Amino acid sequence: MQIVGAVGLVGYLSYRSGDIAIDKLANQLTQKVADHVDLYLNNYLKTPQLINQLNVNAIRLKQLDINSPKALERHFIQQIQEFDASRIYFSNPQGGLISAGKDDRGNTIAFTKDFNKGTLLVYGVDSLGNYTTLFVERKDYDARQRPFYQEAIKAGKKIWVPVFVYVPNSQGLGISASYPIYDDANQLQGVLSSDLTLNAINDFLKTMQISKRGEVFIIERSGLLVASSKSEPLFVNNSNSKQSQRVSALNSQNPLITLTTKHLMERFSDFAEIKGDTYFAIDLNGDQQLVRVSRIHDDFGLDWLTVVVVPKTDFTAEIQENIHYTLLLCGLTLVSSISIGIWISKRIGRSLSRLTQSTQAFTKNRVEIDLPKTRITEVETLTASFREMVSELQVADQLRLNYEQHLEQQVADKTADLTEAQRIAKMGSWEFDVATGESTWSAQQFRILGFDPNVPLPNYVDFLDIVPKNDHPQMRTAVEEAIAHGTPYQVEHGIIRPDGSICHIISRGEAVRDDKGKVVKLIGTITDISDRKQLELDLQIFESKLNDILNNTTALISRLIIREDRTLITDYISNGCEAISGYTAAELYANQSLWRSRINSKDRKTIEYLIFADIFAQRSGEYIYRFRHKNRTWCWISQANHSRWDESQNAWIVTAICTDITERKQIEIELEKAKNKAEAATKAKSEFLANMSHEIRTPMNGVLGMAQLLETTTLDAEQYDFVKTIKESGDALLIVINDILDFSKIESGMLELENRDFVITEVISSICQLLYSQAQDKRIQLQYEIAPDIPQNLIGDSARLRQILLNLIGNGIKFTENGQVTVSVSGSPIVQAMNLGLPQASNKYELKFAIADTGIGIKSEQIVKLFQPFTQADASINRKYGGTGLGLAISKRLIELMDGTIWVESFGQVGGNPPLDWQISVNTQGATFHFSIYVNTDNAIAQLQSSSVS
Repeated sequence: MQIVGAVGLVGYLSYRSGDIAIDKLANQLTQKVADHVDLYLNNYLKTPQLINQLNVNAIRLKQLDINSPKALERHFIQQIQEFDASRIYFSNPQGGLISAGKDDRGNTIAFTKDFNKGTLLVYGVDSLGNYTTLFVERKDYDARQRPFYQEAIKAGKKIWVPVFVYVPNSQGLGISASYPIYDDANQLQGVLSSDLTLNAINDFLKTMQISKRGEVFIIERSGLLVASSKSEPLFVNNSNSKQSQRVSALNSQNPLITLTTKHLMERFSDFAEIKGDTYFAIDLNGDQQLVRVSRIHDDFGLDWLTVVVVPKTDFTAEIQENIHYTLLLCGLTLVSSISIGIWISKRIGRSLSRLTQSTQAFTKNRVEIDLPKTRITEVETLTASFREMVSELQVADQLRLNYEQHLEQQVADKTADLTEAQRIAKMGSWEFDVATGESTWSAQQFRILGFDPNVPLPNYVDFLDIVPKNDHPQMRTAVEEAIAHGTPYQVEHGIIRPDGSICHIISRGEAVRDDKGKVVKLIGTITDISDRKQLELDLQIFESKLNDILNNTTALISRLIIREDRTLITDYISNGCEAISGYTAAELYANQSLWRSRINSKDRKTIEYLIFADIFAQRSGEYIYRFRHKNRTWCWISQANHSRWDESQNAWIVTAICTDITERKQIEIELEKAKNKAEAATKAKSEFLANMSHEIRTPMNGVLGMAQLLETTTLDAEQYDFVKTIKESGDALLIVINDILDFSKIESGMLELENRDFVITEVISSICQLLYSQAQDKRIQLQYEIAPDIPQNLIGDSARLRQILLNLIGNGIKFTENGQVTVSVSGSPIVQAMNLGLPQASNKYELKFAIADTGIGIKSEQIVKLFQPFTQADASINRKYGGTGLGLAISKRLIELMDGTIWVESFGQVGGNPPLDWQISVNTQGATFHFSIYVNTDNAIAQLQSSSVS
């Protein structure tokens, strides 16, 4: 009966255990599947929200202009190639749309004309964003009527738009993440959106290893299918409305999905009642199904249900098939076992009795007794095993002995290692017997404390005597508390070594109790921290010096900690704050908004946004503002900030240095007043010169006119000479007036250059023709040469260029008695600017002029001041040749207005500012004036012009 009961009970328990194991396995499997689905969806659905956040950040940092369709288009094309998204787009309050996407047609761009509602165009594009094929042209498109726009505006924050059927349908279902953008005045600027196709979720579910007939599907709270592990349509095309409609799980073509959904509806009445994970079994057409429902949700409105369905028979089919055979075999085995067992037990009993006696004898005395052989194989095997066991026990005894010796050696080695580790860590160990008062120290503790290991250790009272008086109370209290109550302690204190030096240690101790709970021993360690103590002392000295410097500086030096929400904590304020503001550091610590409240309100509004922008961008900046001193006066403050991000504090660390610049500001104000007065005086001077010019020109024109009329009458030689003198004097006076007016205009900055087309050959030729008669009268040769590579057609102020050349060539003729005056023109494009990639400078051209004469030259002591106004080489030249001394000064200023420079060489001496790469030539006669100017060119072909006027 015992065997029958045991076999039956074992069979039943095995069956129940298998059933429970199957249920547990199914539970674990469905949970694992649900977890994998949840993990995949969390990762897959992050992409649209991430894209939107990156674009919002770019807009807020002014890196992306939402009012520029082309900028948005380029940006979205780049992103659609980098991210696993179906479409990225932006819609504005005018109904306009800009988007980039990818589908079976490749990469596409969709946009509305003029970025407003109206015609929607969809083009295919290549990898560079160039339009290829027009796919769609749709009239009356208004992005404001689309769900991605309306849902985002309704929510007022970033959300998920409900699942929709993609266009084209090959993309399957899709979901869109939308993010409304508002300006600082909370005015809507538009909506950013990013789409994902849900086909990838279907593909993922199909790869899930569930069971032979297990399935997993995802539904919305409305019951509409989102994805399924089986291939079936998730939407149908309505031929009447020409629109696609999503499929409900109740209408699925998969019977398992349909029946499971119906049971869920019956169990919960409404999917909204499912709050968390649910696991249960249902019966579908006589087949038990194990179902797990898990919720998938996030902070943006996503709320789906994952349903995993596994037929229980997938696990139990083979078990049920073998149950019948198992029961039959159990019955036959039971009957045979009972019969054979009765016969064998009698034969085995005798042999086992002898074996038992031998075992007891060996156990007691370790004496081996011979056992007779038996024909019962099992008993003989047991006897042989007994003999083998006896032999192995004898070997084990020897191994145990060897092992004990090995352990003793290991203990010795570990003790040596521990001693070495304590030496490296500068740590010693000790024990103190409460009853005897005796102590035991490790070798390292002797070394740390400087005691001789051969000298008896101090007792407890003597040990306290080598503790410095300042540390004595806390050390005594800690030890006595440990002895009385078993309280562990850690005390930092000093120890007076036998040589009189003091080392600093950390003592740690804890109590050891006996069986009755009484403290019988203290054990612990000491750690040598003398080096650290010295570093702390050095640091205190350094901090003291630093504080002396900071606090004695006439400036406020502070350290601020600023969070992302702009909350501010003042971490340090130097005492120099009182010198510039009147407020002490204690007052500013107590009221951390005090400094900000004393800033002029207008200045605060101007600089506050800039300050935070620089801080968040980790930029240094300087800000100047007015500050209300504690004595109620206003002063000017210059604040210099340096910002860095501290990851450990999750905040920006800002060092601010504020200095009083009131005196500098007052000087700047005075300088501004002086500048305004000077400008007013210059303007008054210009007006005066203009009026005087008018007052002088009017009668002078009459005088010159009368002189010209007199020339037409009959005059004798003396009268003709008088008239000629009148004309020459009048012309000279007009030249002086013109020079003074030009110089005045240049000085006041009122002279402006004109850009007109001119031909360089015509300018040079006309000037030489004009001065030809003067050169001929003095019997000198006037000639010019233009380099062949100079473009003929240039753009610049040819009138001022004529003025410069007339002045310089005229001077050359004036101061040359015999020989020649030569004009040379060369040039080159501004290669440096083009190499730097500056398009605005690509048509710049440098003209270089040289006017050489064989005249009297310029003395070395006069050449350095040649270009100063109202200056000539010496008084004798003025008396002999005339002139105001303004011609070269005016020419220099005009050349500088044309971004050029002028210099002169004479008898090996140089005046002016020649270029660094210019090399002086050996000039033995006369003077050579060089100057260069910058003009624009229209790329005309230069021609060689070389002629001579004789």
